[in-house]
Amino acid sequence: MMSLSEIARLSEEMAERSATENKQPYVFFDEREIKPPWKFPLLGSYEPNGWKLEDKLFCDRTGIGSEDEPALTTKQLIEKLKAYQDKEELYGFGIIEVGPFQLYIGVFRKTDLKKANHAEVS
Repeated sequence: MMSLSEIARLSEEMAERSATENKQPYVFFDEREIKPPWKFPLLGSYEPNGWKLEDKLFCDRTGIGSEDEPALTTKQLIEKLKAYQDKEELYGFGIIEVGPFQLYIGVFRKTDLKKANHAEVS
């Protein structure tokens, strides 16, 4: 099992790598694309320019979680992602913390829509 300090250290490593590689949150092209396998980049605590972290989704990563547990199941995650897709703002997603059985997906809102098109933000 990973300690909290190990998870934090890995998150910082992800953030440094993401900043160096200029990674951006993943933006779904349309609702049909909202299904596994996910294409979310590993961002850690990195917040790319032009994006603001709006929410964190605590998710099961094993595929065996149940709907009455705190971590979102795949089905519950799909519903949350579809709800963001239906909003007026542009949202992208990235993995910000990873543990052995769960992970956090960051929900990022695009703040600079002048540059927002699918090719530039995904």
